[in-house]
Amino acid sequence: MNHRAGAEPQYMEALRGLVVGDGLDLRFKRVEPLSGTLTLELTEGSNPCQACRMSAELLSDIALPLVRRVNPSIRKIAIIDKRGG
Repeated sequence: MNHRAGAEPQYMEALRGLVVGDGLDLRFKRVEPLSGTLTLELTEGSNPCQACRMSAELLSDIALPLVRRVNPSIRKIAIIDKRGG
């Protein structure tokens, strides 16, 4: 796994780029090595775009290939959606 305990994985900056323009943020939660699952938390920033609402499932589908370029052992992305509304 290309991830040290306590350090944020290097792919997080690229993943944040997928949502920051919509006033959102992605936070790294954990990687489960046995299942290959990366868990992220999706939160709203100070001025989120309500019309730009992408589903967590679609975001996961878009993000997985980006993550796998850096860490091929990731097989799934689970997103905890903390957006309001």
